[in-house]
Amino acid sequence: MTAAKELKLSDQDSLVAAAVARLDSVDRAAITAALRMQVLRLSSEALSKHGDAALCGVVIDTAYADRVVSLAAMRDGSASWYVSNGLGCVGCGEHDGVRAAASALVRRAESASDAAAPTDDYARPAAGSVRFFFLTPVGLRLAEAPLDAVVRGDSLLAQLYGVGQRLLQLAERVGAGRSVQNEIERALAERPVATR
Repeated sequence: MTAAKELKLSDQDSLVAAAVARLDSVDRAAITAALRMQVLRLSSEALSKHGDAALCGVVIDTAYADRVVSLAAMRDGSASWYVSNGLGCVGCGEHDGVRAAASALVRRAESASDAAAPTDDYARPAAGSVRFFFLTPVGLRLAEAPLDAVVRGDSLLAQLYGVGQRLLQLAERVGAGRSVQNEIERALAERPVATR
């Protein structure tokens, strides 16, 4: 996969197909976990496609008792979301309004990323927590807060969380993107018979 393809979350259909091809069995939760990891592990070369931007993207992981919802947004307006139970939506940034909101989320995240610490910890948060991953050309940065604090607070992270929630609501309201489940089914149908 080229760096340009690797960067575009709007080209997630090929990323879903790649994730399906790597797995021996179809575990939808493993596929959405792999898609999340592909975003978090974008190379500095892929991130440099955003020019001299200090912040190229953000992933917000919100952990509820029974699932983690991961929202990924890039400076170019690409956006997708993944749920730890195998649900999700890819290519949401193909909708003009969602693309603008995703880009605005990344711009808003710039101020919060300064307070985040460099990390190589890609783990999802524990239930009741929110992890904010900031994708920069020089590495991944992380900030974490309790879910109730970001829902009720007015800190930079709380404000960022609110912008992210509005992006998710917009994507759902306008029907942006493609269902991860449908993309998995399509990728499975295209797999050679010997690997099914």
